[in-house]
Amino acid sequence: MSPITSNWPSQRRLSVWYALALGLLSLNAVVTYWNLRTISQRRDQTSRTYDVIRSLDDVLSNLRDAETGQRGFLLTGEETYLEPYNRAVSTIDGSMERLNGLAADDPIRRSNAEKVEQLAKVKLAELAGTIRLQREQGFEAALAVVKSGRGKALMGEIVDRIVGQESEEVAARSRLREEQTAALAQTILTFAVASGLALALVVVIHHLSQRSRRELALRAEWLSTTLQSIGDAVIATDPKGRVTFLNVIAEELTGWTAADAIGKALDDVFPICNETTREPSPNPVQKVLETGRIQGLANHTILLAKDGVERPIDDSAAPIRDDQGEIRGVVMVFRDITQRKIDESERERLNQELRENDTRKDEFLAMLAHELRNPLAAIGGAVSVSKKAGVAPGRIDWAMEVVNRQVRHLTRLIEDLLDVARINRGKIDLRVGLVEATPLLESAVESVRPLIEQRRHTLAIAIDRGALWVEADPTRLEQVVVNLLNNAAKYSDDGGRIEFSGVREGDDVVIAVKDVGFGISADMLPRVFEMFIQGDRSLSRSEGGLGIGLTVVKKLVDLHGGTITAESDGPGRGSMFLVRLPAASRPPTPEASPSRPPGALRSSRILVVDDAADHAQALSMLLKYIGHEVRTASHGEEALAIACDQRPEFILLDIGLPGMDGYEVASRLRRQDGSRDAVIIAVSGYGQDEDKRRSREAGFDHHLVKPVDHDALVALLSRS
Repeated sequence: MSPITSNWPSQRRLSVWYALALGLLSLNAVVTYWNLRTISQRRDQTSRTYDVIRSLDDVLSNLRDAETGQRGFLLTGEETYLEPYNRAVSTIDGSMERLNGLAADDPIRRSNAEKVEQLAKVKLAELAGTIRLQREQGFEAALAVVKSGRGKALMGEIVDRIVGQESEEVAARSRLREEQTAALAQTILTFAVASGLALALVVVIHHLSQRSRRELALRAEWLSTTLQSIGDAVIATDPKGRVTFLNVIAEELTGWTAADAIGKALDDVFPICNETTREPSPNPVQKVLETGRIQGLANHTILLAKDGVERPIDDSAAPIRDDQGEIRGVVMVFRDITQRKIDESERERLNQELRENDTRKDEFLAMLAHELRNPLAAIGGAVSVSKKAGVAPGRIDWAMEVVNRQVRHLTRLIEDLLDVARINRGKIDLRVGLVEATPLLESAVESVRPLIEQRRHTLAIAIDRGALWVEADPTRLEQVVVNLLNNAAKYSDDGGRIEFSGVREGDDVVIAVKDVGFGISADMLPRVFEMFIQGDRSLSRSEGGLGIGLTVVKKLVDLHGGTITAESDGPGRGSMFLVRLPAASRPPTPEASPSRPPGALRSSRILVVDDAADHAQALSMLLKYIGHEVRTASHGEEALAIACDQRPEFILLDIGLPGMDGYEVASRLRRQDGSRDAVIIAVSGYGQDEDKRRSREAGFDHHLVKPVDHDALVALLSRS
């Protein structure tokens, strides 16, 4: 035996072992630091993939908002609908700047971001172009661009580009997680090897100082604390697949405590199966023991916890090797991905909903064009017939009836659109009062009766007259019933039967419209009150309408605090709509008062001011026919001059005049002699609540919307 070894003082031999132990710990710390640094870098890179995807989603969301605002403006011509567009245009540069910043240090990301930015600029230019066309050339010019499909194709290219880049980011994220897992496995392997060597040192120097044993215990505690503190679940096994370690997260996900699980086969503690087939899935630890390589779970894997809870997971497993390369065990890291799957499912649902909304809006624009062309074509044909030389008076009467009927149809289409816009913006004001609904229901029947008789339907009416007291806006309630009866008449074969009832049921007034017509399919029934929904989308559809009537009905009923439901046994088996409104108490009967006969219509001096010559002349002819003295003016200065001379009692004044608008004209008429006390009536195509408020502030007494209801105008003149 060498003297150096035999005579070496035990303290110096202990120092050598301490030096070896310290060297081992130092090496382990360096490797651990390097691996933890790698894990941190991969975590930051993984976080960047989320930021890139969020930025891409922001860009796409801004483009969709811009497109939504553009379509709303094209549809209504109202600047307020451009709010989503303007907001998107103002924020998309910030979104693109964030995306470019995230992609600056990666050539591939930078190239993709530049392509997305180019496509976004082209799309915004296309949207701006259609808006400019709507403002400068009108709806038809803008619609032609929309129907060309270029905008839709461009949006599709943008979506494909963004989805493709997001897929690349997801793939990069998976790769980075694999690298994180590998680094973690390497760290655990380093700890395991260090622990093995440390145990060997304990065997050699077990008779030495208690301090050495405390250091080894502290090192073991450090390793355990590290594995317990990481955010993912960790399970370690020996070479036979028996559990040797579970951290706290693994205990939570598997339902096993470490005390119960250690020593058991991994398949008992970690049973997994395929999410779809429910067949058991191969355990990744067994694959690691067989191949010696890192393994991961297949997609759609479910962990069956001890308490019966099923959790979707992903994981990876890596071998733990000794200094000779022998596999001494396996470490497996896994995580619960329930929330991720929920997020992915919700995102797919939202994307599908956006695609369906885009399709429905495109179909609606095409349908709107179709619905507007039909009455315009009929009007054009009737006018052509009436202009032919020698045409019989009966044919002229027929032509005028066609024009009158089609103008009412156009007015109804426009009013439906305006009602939807008002309700959606919360701008509709109900004039609610205590009413007995019987007269409203009977008036609604008379409004629809011409269509019912034209289609040769049988109408059965059952109304509890005098018992239908409700708090309601009479005009809006009648509109609800007219829409329902109109639908029943339109969507039934000629010669059908319609049952209409209004009864008191407990605390409700129930209005029912039942037909034996076309019916509603089961898949359409839950969506029948949605915007733009119609059962027949074919080009041969003959009943007309924009698919928004029932939407208006639903919203009006909601505003009255009621409910509406639709029932049908399917196509060809008819349908029934039930409106339930809260019933009101019958008011006390007032004492009868003597009635006064209405006065006879007197002749009045009337000034008609409108730059639309045809409308001004037609209105003038009507008023002269019923005995009034009428003069016309085409602009504001002319109106002021005529008013000084004529001293009119009534002034029918258009708002959208050239030069001086109607608001200014009304204000000046109120300040000059000859018209200061006249009744000024706005006759305008502008009929929103804001327009009526402005007309009142400018000095108008009344506000009528074009096309003017002549009966309502005559009644107004007789009352004033």
